[in-house]
Amino acid sequence: MSRERRAILSLVAAGRITPREAERLMMLADDGDDALLRMAVALAALWLALPQMGTMFLGAVHAVTAWIQMGGMR
Repeated sequence: MSRERRAILSLVAAGRITPREAERLMMLADDGDDALLRMAVALAALWLALPQMGTMFLGAVHAVTAWIQMGGMR
């Protein structure tokens, strides 16, 4: 993997750029490791998205619980 790709992935891991921006930059630094690179970017995006998804899920559970306790659909 080239230095440019490593630098881009480290920027994603540090949260300085988004995975979408990283993918655009990776297209500019084409060197043939596309499958590995795409997998790394996808995993970085998933790693960044998981905490927010958990928070959204808990918020939805709390909202539904409160709605049910208030009587739900009468």
